[in-house]
Amino acid sequence: MTVFQYHPAKPWHVGQIIRKMRKEQKEAYISAGISLHSELTFAFNNSINPLSAWKDGKLVALFGVMGSLLSRQGKIWLVMSDEAIASPISMMKDCWKYFTWAKERFPELVGHIPNNDRAAMKFAKAFGFKPVKISGQAREGFTWMRYSQEIEEEKRGRFIIFSLPRSRSKWLSKLFSHDGYVCYHDLSVTCDHMEDFLEKLSAPGVGTAETAMARAVWQIRERFPEIKIVVVMRPVGEVLASSQKIDFPITEEYLLEEEENLRKISQIPGVLTIDYEDLKDYFFCNLIYKHCLEKSLNYPRWEDLNQENIQIDMPKRIGMLRERWENIALFYSEVYDHISYQFEGMSIFLQDAKELLEMHRLETWEDLSVYDCNLSIYSEMEEAGNLRILTARKMGKIIGYFIFYLGPCLETPKYVVGYQNTAYIMKKFRGIGLTMWKIMKDRLRTDGVNHLILRAGVRGSGPKYKKLFQRDGAEYLGAMYKLKLGEK
Repeated sequence: MTVFQYHPAKPWHVGQIIRKMRKEQKEAYISAGISLHSELTFAFNNSINPLSAWKDGKLVALFGVMGSLLSRQGKIWLVMSDEAIASPISMMKDCWKYFTWAKERFPELVGHIPNNDRAAMKFAKAFGFKPVKISGQAREGFTWMRYSQEIEEEKRGRFIIFSLPRSRSKWLSKLFSHDGYVCYHDLSVTCDHMEDFLEKLSAPGVGTAETAMARAVWQIRERFPEIKIVVVMRPVGEVLASSQKIDFPITEEYLLEEEENLRKISQIPGVLTIDYEDLKDYFFCNLIYKHCLEKSLNYPRWEDLNQENIQIDMPKRIGMLRERWENIALFYSEVYDHISYQFEGMSIFLQDAKELLEMHRLETWEDLSVYDCNLSIYSEMEEAGNLRILTARKMGKIIGYFIFYLGPCLETPKYVVGYQNTAYIMKKFRGIGLTMWKIMKDRLRTDGVNHLILRAGVRGSGPKYKKLFQRDGAEYLGAMYKLKLGEK
């Protein structure tokens, strides 16, 4: 890899770098009628600690940031020769250090880039700069770019990475603990209660890499519906062999169970799944980074960390687990006992509710031969945004569901009507019905629904719904009948 040397920039370096300036940059300045020497001399004279980059004793780049240390905004500038751009990784790695220094001093950084300079634009975007329109300041042929820590802070979401042990989870936590982000490692084993875990995840820009929390995914999503999720899959045999090498007491039975939980998480829409071996490739690590943080992973940082073997202190971890065993048992009992409520899409619902749908069918249909659910119409309603599926889950398993669909009111165009489709709760959990009913009503009210059309059938739990609706103030509108006119 090319090694550049860096020294404090001198006034005479301005003329030298202009003679070596890349064609795209030089043409943009000339076309805009800007004097290269005047512009760069002004930038140099008003910069804090400008630097010059050298290769084999030759000047190849000049850069700095303009602005008073009392100001909230700094203007960053960079002039490179073709020799500098020929080694983009080395140059980017070194510029990152200067950029890190600059953003520690200015909450906001701006700069302008020639529209025809694709390499410079790519370079800026890799550092998190975004195009902006600044009224009255944009020169024709140039694009203003801005990096704002305040905007980044507002956008920072939460994320969680699930994996089996011995799957570079500690390494991932270090990779993500950078640039204002915090990524815990096995946060769960340090918490006495699930609420402690959720509280630590509540801050923006916070995530965690977990090796024993796959069962809690729905509880976590219940609190943070928009949380970004990544699953790293490693073969159980490899995990077991790696664990045995360091005397980590773990069983194949437990690992297979956790592997199945990870596979279920992988099937949730919006979850990114990566193979363990792919963590050695920048492309896939960048994919994870963009998924979780919506920004590109700095290549030099990845390259440095990729050469490190980052491990936890296993004897210390085992000692801590033994010491905190009762607290950890209490924590996981809260995970096992919790029932989460969430609105889900049709595909994941059908996939996970097969057992419960069959229970519902057996309990309510005397003639099973006539039961043939019209799934295509459900898909059409969901695509139109008119389907609401509320589920209750315990340990990831669906134990109840309420389904409503939205439609127009035929009596007046002023109203949107919510029509009850079906509902079912596993017998031993039917005490949660009132909670699910309240959640569904609140959601429909938020969706702008004015009236509900409710049905208390004559099979299964249907008659019980009559009391629920009446207690809630629903108006009795008469009976519903079905008349068969023929068979097909």
